[in-house]
Amino acid sequence: MKEYVDVRVSTAQIKRSLRDMLLSNPHRELIASTIVDNLAETEVGLAHLYNALSGVKPTVHVKVGDDALVKFDNLPTWRMDRRKMEESGQMEKGHIKVSVKEVNLQRRESIIVEYTSCKADNSQEVVTYSVSPEYVHLNNEEYPEGF
Repeated sequence: MKEYVDVRVSTAQIKRSLRDMLLSNPHRELIASTIVDNLAETEVGLAHLYNALSGVKPTVHVKVGDDALVKFDNLPTWRMDRRKMEESGQMEKGHIKVSVKEVNLQRRESIIVEYTSCKADNSQEVVTYSVSPEYVHLNNEEYPEGF
């Protein structure tokens, strides 16, 4: 069973829904167009508006302070040495150990994580990076196995 379903909705449909909600307002056309046209310029604005009109609040499966895992390839790999990451214990089975520092639902890459990057010269650097929710896995989730 799929965990997520993609829905395509036209901006005209969203405008109609918003306009119908504003039925008693004489400026409903202007209000609906202004809101939709402005939100269309953001990463997730129209999706959030459509969900709100349907009574759905955006959520993610992690919270600030959670320890999680992110696949090596979903982070800026040029900042780290794979072998050094494994040797230091920061990486296991191709996944980097991260800590969730912030959740910003107004962005597509809504989860901000922090991790220690080990470089080839044995130096380390704490890195903060934004990732999409589908790339962040809690340690108790079925994926990846063995953690």
